[in-house]
Amino acid sequence: MKKTLLTLLSCSLVLSGLPTQVLAQSDDSAEESSEVVSTEETTDVSTEEVSSEEATEETGSEEAEAENAEETSDDAAATESETEEETESADEQAENAVTIKMGYGAPHGDKSFAVTYVVMDGDVVTHAYIDEFQFLEEAEGVPNSDGAFADGFAEGVVLASKRQNDEAYSANMEEIAGATQTYGESMDAVQAFAEGKTLEEIQAAIDELGALPEDGSPADVVSGSTFADTSGYLQTIIDVAEEGFEFQGEAAGDIANAEFSYSLQPLSQDTAVSLVGVLHDGETIYAVAQDELQFNAEGEGVPNSDAGFGEGIAEGNVLISKLENDEAYSANMTEIAGATQTYSESLKGISEAVAGKTVEEVEAMLEEVNNLGEEDNVADVVSGSTFSSMNEYLEAIINTLK
Repeated sequence: MKKTLLTLLSCSLVLSGLPTQVLAQSDDSAEESSEVVSTEETTDVSTEEVSSEEATEETGSEEAEAENAEETSDDAAATESETEEETESADEQAENAVTIKMGYGAPHGDKSFAVTYVVMDGDVVTHAYIDEFQFLEEAEGVPNSDGAFADGFAEGVVLASKRQNDEAYSANMEEIAGATQTYGESMDAVQAFAEGKTLEEIQAAIDELGALPEDGSPADVVSGSTFADTSGYLQTIIDVAEEGFEFQGEAAGDIANAEFSYSLQPLSQDTAVSLVGVLHDGETIYAVAQDELQFNAEGEGVPNSDAGFGEGIAEGNVLISKLENDEAYSANMTEIAGATQTYSESLKGISEAVAGKTVEEVEAMLEEVNNLGEEDNVADVVSGSTFSSMNEYLEAIINTLK
């Protein structure tokens, strides 16, 4: 049949003047066209298969992305949780950190002033320490009394610590006022009475002392104290606990059983005296509170500077606490030495830097400071403090504990 059709077509084409060769080519083209159609159909099928595969791959990719997103979200949540835990831990540590309060007052007459340290655990006083300073004719002067610091003394007197001159001052108390025990014994009794009490309980004792009859004895309220101004010493403890300068240190497990050590140290070459209080457990330091006394041409003087105490100061001078004059003294440091932070900030930086360290570790810090080159920064050793004379402050702490 096929041959018949081809023959007829051939005859028709011959009649039309077309060669049979063209006819054969046309037949081949028809077959090729059929093959092309078949190929296109196959291609369409393949495309559909590819599209299906791509869809499957896309679905898989989306699932993978979703899984990755979940993992990223989980990681972010974990990181956030860790950050919150670290923040809570830091807050808790700060809340439990030991704080020493330090301040000044005039608890006894107008010829002296006192420095007071107070440590509290919650609302309870755990440690209290008081020393007083007075100009005396015959006494052991504070450190640097044989140096430039003494230029601020009026003629014939020296600035003396009553604690440091306990024996001589107590003999004077006995001679003049008939004291039956030493200055140190009565002061220790006042401190021991305050320790373990709240400020409200101490205030109640002050009220009770104020209500004593003329023939009453302070020892009836504060056992062991024969000070006529026992209430004044208790009041300065309250004042400092409420408004004193704060020095934060390390969290302590048992604050009540920690020790408090105090000393006077030479500082700033020979122009000042350093007052150092350290709360510690053996050789491990919990916190440090420091300040310096120095004579200046101007400034806010220590308590009673405008009263009887001021009579012992050479004309043209005023005895200042650098902490009490923080703003003015820090501005002077900036102008003269280019200080980048305040005096109080550097002092507090020292307390935080040594907190939790042993005396041996502080000695290692001191050695590192002493080995710093001209281009080195002291803050690289004692973070948070920029004192150029850092070695003196560290030595003062070490000496207080030795």
